[in-house]
Amino acid sequence: MGSRTLRQALLLAGLLSPASPAIADKLTINGIDGGDRVVVLVHARTAPGAGGCELMEATRSTGELSLGNLLPGCEPWIAILSKKNRMLLAKPAWTDDANDQRSVTLKPVIDVPVRVWIVKPDARDEATDHMAKANLLFEQNRVGVEFKPTYRRVTGEAVEAIEQGFRVDDDKSMHCQNLRRVQQSGFYERGALNVYYSNNGGTGKICAKKRDGGDPNIIYIGTFANRATLAHEFGHAFGLRPGDEGGHTENDPAFTDGNIMNTDGKGRRHHFSAGQVFRMNTHDDEFNGTMLIKNGQRDRTGRKCPPLKTNAVCPPLEADWDRP
Repeated sequence: MGSRTLRQALLLAGLLSPASPAIADKLTINGIDGGDRVVVLVHARTAPGAGGCELMEATRSTGELSLGNLLPGCEPWIAILSKKNRMLLAKPAWTDDANDQRSVTLKPVIDVPVRVWIVKPDARDEATDHMAKANLLFEQNRVGVEFKPTYRRVTGEAVEAIEQGFRVDDDKSMHCQNLRRVQQSGFYERGALNVYYSNNGGTGKICAKKRDGGDPNIIYIGTFANRATLAHEFGHAFGLRPGDEGGHTENDPAFTDGNIMNTDGKGRRHHFSAGQVFRMNTHDDEFNGTMLIKNGQRDRTGRKCPPLKTNAVCPPLEADWDRP
């Protein structure tokens, strides 16, 4: 019995007054840190029939959420995005009953270890500023992580090994190379994001391509980087890649140059969509997906959701919530 039919039956039986609120399935969200109005994405069956499965419009909540009458089927899932909590992905089962009660509990934000290796002289202040900017952008966009950096100067023979891991060609294209030497240099840590502030030109480069030896935990920041470059490369590290398959957004009309994954946006980039945040927390692909899973900071159950793929388990890349 649908929610409207049930309500009519209760009215006729005198068990519900016309002024009573509509009966609806409800979600209780526990553990919200700092009083945030979290963002809730819901995919579920909202109506009978082939067209009844949908990704509902993103909703904001401080803990209690009325969802209408969600029905069985459709591979249901809920994603909750928060400033101070890690993203929660749950798969609640709904019934024909119009009064399902479901409850979830958010966990603390994920601490992401970052090892910042300083090759470029006097780059410590620049690196510190870029890291602070990245943390601010990832918090504002509710990615659910906080970067925990350490800073160390690269010295001795390792300088050459690190600098030869990254080159910029005459056409300004950037390439990673000789990554084994970088990994064996003594200035590299497995299971962490390794960021190298280099003397080489260019803006930034993640070394994820298999033909280059493939290590998404290696990121180079060049001498032409701006304040959003590091956040952009972290987006790649968390699964928004490869660039020509939706990891870059400058050719997607759904995004402006304010999107962090737009290569034309310079330092003013400030925005991740909810669809991007979802993928940064869940993506699993042949490029090792999000390093949050690869490095053991999230559950190892990923979803194959490259940026341009949309289906029942992968929301559109441009899916978002009303800001602020």
